Formats: sequence, structure tokens, C-alpha cells
Amino acid sequence: MPELPEIETIVRGLNSAILEAKILDLELSGKKLRGKPVADFASHIKNQTIKAVSRRGKYIIIALQNGGNIIIHLGMSGRLLVGRDIKPNLHDHARILLNDGNNIVFNDPRRFGIITYTKNITDSPLLKNLGVEPLAKAFTVKQLSGILANRKAPIKTVLMNANLIVGIGNIYVSESLFRAGIHPQRLAASITPAEIKKLVPAIKTVLKEAISSGGSTLRDYVSSNGDVGGFQHKFEVYGRKDKPCLKCGSRIKVLKIAGRATYYCQSCQKISRGSK
Repeated sequence: MPELPEIETIVRGLNSAILEAKILDLELSGKKLRGKPVADFASHIKNQTIKAVSRRGKYIIIALQNGGNIIIHLGMSGRLLVGRDIKPNLHDHARILLNDGNNIVFNDPRRFGIITYTKNITDSPLLKNLGVEPLAKAFTVKQLSGILANRKAPIKTVLMNANLIVGIGNIYVSESLFRAGIHPQRLAASITPAEIKKLVPAIKTVLKEAISSGGSTLRDYVSSNGDVGGFQHKFEVYGRKDKPCLKCGSRIKVLKIAGRATYYCQSCQKISRGSK
């Protein structure tokens, strides 16, 4: 699933490719996605100029001249491509035709994605309950301390809760906890102030490094121009089961937390007495 770095990479690509272009038309496949598009979708966006592209969590927001917004979520396997000669594909669900000859194509084989329109971003049910952005200045040691206080769930589960913190994702939580030296099964409330001081910069650094590398490509992810990401070549624990830890040489272990594979070093990330 594309996470924050992958979505940020796509947003930056869109900002350099589609700003000030006018939308001529919208073609929809009519196939069912996770979220149903708004009624009369095409009428809301036709003849509108694209003024900005931004990100909220894992949602892509395309702001239009009329004040409305196209909202896109890539789901598990979605792609968003921009180009003049993008050949039709069985899994294309939306094609936005622009006046400069480019098309914005939303392709999603597994159909867990969303593409829709909203007039008012602040009232959108997709966005209004999202948590803090981990790359925002507001995401501080103090704020994370408040989020973790009294929570009895594993730290990894809390960090992946989009109602608390958005977009970190499975890969980047594993990498961040490794850099901070925190076992992923530790109860959130057991994380000490000293550990939180390590964890916040670890999260920010991992995400920034991933964005600089264009995200991580494991299966389907490509940027808006079709490029793959490169951060997968820099993983320190994720996907490295039984390989030596890059810090201590111990074998990397994997366990499941909330059904997701979680990679860690049992020597560098020791579990405390109060954890499950």
C-alpha cells in the first residue's frame, strides 16, 4: 500500500505537471471502488483550472478554481499517472482529460481506492477525523507523549492509527522503531520520555529519507510519471528476516502485530517487562 512518502512523491510530481491546466472532461469506468464517487462528478470539475495539489495523510487533494477539490486515495494497489500517451488499461477507473493534452489516469487493480469530489475539504468525512501529520512542526515530543499516554496497545499499532497519526505505514513504522531502539510490541504507555525524544526525530528522518528516494517500490507503486521508488534499497530491518542486523549483527526477526508483518532486531530493540 502506498504510504506517506509515496503519496508525497506523487503530489510533488503532480505539482510540476498539471498546475494551471484546465479539465476538459472526466471518464469513469463505472466499476465499484471502495468509495463511491459523488453524483454528477464530471459536472463539478469540467472547465475548472487546477490551482494546487496537496496531501493529507494518504489522500491526494487537487484544488480547483471553483474552490472544490478532487480527492484521491490509492488504496492497496492504485496508481496515478500523468501523460499524453497513456494506453487504456483494464483497471483504469478514471481518466481526467486536460487542455494541454495530458491525461490524469487513476488505475487500481484491486479497487480499494477512492476518487471523488468535495466542495468543502474541512467537512469531508474522508479527512475530518485524520490525526496529526508526522512531518508537521506540530508533531513534537510533547504531542507524541500525549498520544501515547495511557494507551495499552502496542506502540506499532498506535503509530499506525490514522486517527492519531497519519500516513506512517507498516514499512516506515518498522524502520523508525528500529532507529529509536524500541521493540514494536512495547505498550505505548510504557515508552519513556527519553525514548520518545529518539522516536520523533527517527520518524521524521525515515519519512524524509524515503521521500528523497521517491518512496518504496515493493510491488505496484510508481510515481506520477511512472518512475519506481528507491527507498527499499535502504531498508535496515523491513523485509530482512534472518539477515544480519546492520548495527549489531544479530539476525533480524519478524512477528505479526494486528495481522501485519513487523521486522525488528531483538538485540537492538529489547522488550520491557511491562509489555506483551
